[in-house]
Amino acid sequence: MPTSFTPNLGLRKPAQSDLDWGVPLNENADTLDRLAPLQSLFVTSHDSIDLAVKVAPGRYRRLDGTFAWFAGAPLLAIPPSSSQSIWLTDSGELSFGLAYPNTPHIPLAVVTADSTGLTSLQDDRIGLGVGGEGSEYLLRQGGVISGSVVVESTSGTRILELNPSESTLGFFGVTPAVQFPAIPNLVGNGLGAPSGSVLAAGPTHDAAILDANFATLTARLNAVLELLRAYGLLMS
Repeated sequence: MPTSFTPNLGLRKPAQSDLDWGVPLNENADTLDRLAPLQSLFVTSHDSIDLAVKVAPGRYRRLDGTFAWFAGAPLLAIPPSSSQSIWLTDSGELSFGLAYPNTPHIPLAVVTADSTGLTSLQDDRIGLGVGGEGSEYLLRQGGVISGSVVVESTSGTRILELNPSESTLGFFGVTPAVQFPAIPNLVGNGLGAPSGSVLAAGPTHDAAILDANFATLTARLNAVLELLRAYGLLMS
């Protein structure tokens, strides 16, 4: 039987009668080691130091949708008699601690050690994720999101909340509401000219001044209505 190959990766499968099996086996090992889904950001034990690991280089996607390159870490010392979570921050800083943080990060591995060396190494990398329209984050150059969105300040003040499925929107902690029905502009009587202030009518109730005041109020109110329409808060 001649040498055959695996259907997906094309790895060599020596026949029983073949000699020098070490050659194709080493080739297969090199092929697997080059595969990005296998080796990228992979955490493994250090070659010569018992209480240490190393992290392979690799590319990762940042929170803003751009891609970044991590150069790898040839040596990361692990505290004895502990269990450490190892992760990569959004900015590309390699960190470890007793648990993964709540801030954006890429989980890599959980390493457990006793007083003399490593006892276990758990690979926590997430190989595949869903992207595109409807994913958790908007695409870098635009896109559509179907879930609720909340924008808060660093102090926790809720600035914006919207729910696409219900077509609701709210600002500064107000409960999100649907778009307000259309309100037509006021129609003035055409007898006065608007100005920058409301004039005093005086004891005689001057009709011209009253007409001017109504014209001013009508213009200001219509300007507010146009502003609400411009931002989509009021139906046209």
